[in-house]
Amino acid sequence: MKLSKWMTISMASLALAGGILTADADSMVLSGGEKLDLGEKVSVFDGKRSFFGSQLHDWLMEDKAVTTVEEAIKKENLFPKNEAYSHDVAQMAVDVLRRGKLYQVRSEDKGICYQGMVVSIALSDADEMKLALYSAALDTQSKKAVKDNQAEAKELAPLLAMTNGQLTVKAHSDWADKTSKKGLSYSTGSAQISIIRDGFTLPVYLKAIIHKDKGMTTYTLLAADQASGAYLEPIIDKALAGAGK
Repeated sequence: MKLSKWMTISMASLALAGGILTADADSMVLSGGEKLDLGEKVSVFDGKRSFFGSQLHDWLMEDKAVTTVEEAIKKENLFPKNEAYSHDVAQMAVDVLRRGKLYQVRSEDKGICYQGMVVSIALSDADEMKLALYSAALDTQSKKAVKDNQAEAKELAPLLAMTNGQLTVKAHSDWADKTSKKGLSYSTGSAQISIIRDGFTLPVYLKAIIHKDKGMTTYTLLAADQASGAYLEPIIDKALAGAGK
């Protein structure tokens, strides 16, 4: 499985620090309905109740959300031969995000706080087919720009474009295909990256989980600082081993 799998979920890495969060439990339910039990040491908070998370959630619930995304797509002139695609893509994007799950996971161990954000989105088989259709219909110039960016930053170009900075992949694991004790098949991998912008370096840990079940593919991403990532990774792996609906 290629590192480009990260691209489907990398846009979910949002800056959601701040705000008041309420702990729900020591487990979280992914967008596809699968439950991860993180144990007693980790608290799970509803990310939609955070300061930035609540603003994103409220905006997504507005009728104008689709129009705003559609206007942004039209401004980029991605589908000059079929403008109807702009609305379709915008509608699908907003619908997927509305169904998404957002959490903050936090643990305190020996006086040190470890935390990260988890975002989970699910795409139906029909959504995946539509994405393939829209990708094929992209403007030729847009395709060339994407190809050039990929040559510059390999398969993490979209994330580089999003940050408008320099992105370096320090290390990444191979993708591993596994099956939980409850029969859930999934793929998982992790990466350590550094984002440099305006002279400021942000070391980031990313762990991705991808699984398909009953016509739905769920993409889940944990984003944290690298120390928190090293602490949380074995906890997430243990939870995945026992995952299921």
